[in-house]
Amino acid sequence: MFDWLKIVFGRGKTSGKLAGNAVSDAAGKPLPDRPAEAKAERALPTNPCRECGKPSPYDPSWRHQPNFCPECREKYRQEQRKKTGAMTGKPAASSGTEPGTEGKKKEYRKMIKRTCKSCGRPFSFPSTIQHWPRYCRECRKNYRGEQA
Repeated sequence: MFDWLKIVFGRGKTSGKLAGNAVSDAAGKPLPDRPAEAKAERALPTNPCRECGKPSPYDPSWRHQPNFCPECREKYRQEQRKKTGAMTGKPAASSGTEPGTEGKKKEYRKMIKRTCKSCGRPFSFPSTIQHWPRYCRECRKNYRGEQA
């Protein structure tokens, strides 16, 4: 009963073009019914990997074309995780750091050295404090004593 719909929308047994819909390609091969199958059949363009040179396919509709193949990208991500884990003091998931070192933040604390703006004497303080002082402890005590 609805054979004409099948023919018009490309699901009939005829080949060629009917109503603007292709049923077969130029070689006479029938076209797939679903767009996902059509996408899988067409060849995607490739970019060579910057690390190993292996061609990696990409979809032209992507905003960014990949520079690395999936294997090299994963290696790069693992290296970055190791670096950031070492910088933050936390052990990386795959690195073999010894237990008990994750809580030591004193390694990253520096002593800041400055000269007092009032008396000119050098003084130091740890970099972990929130507000860095401009005056030494003695001058701050004297100032607070005058204010009280």
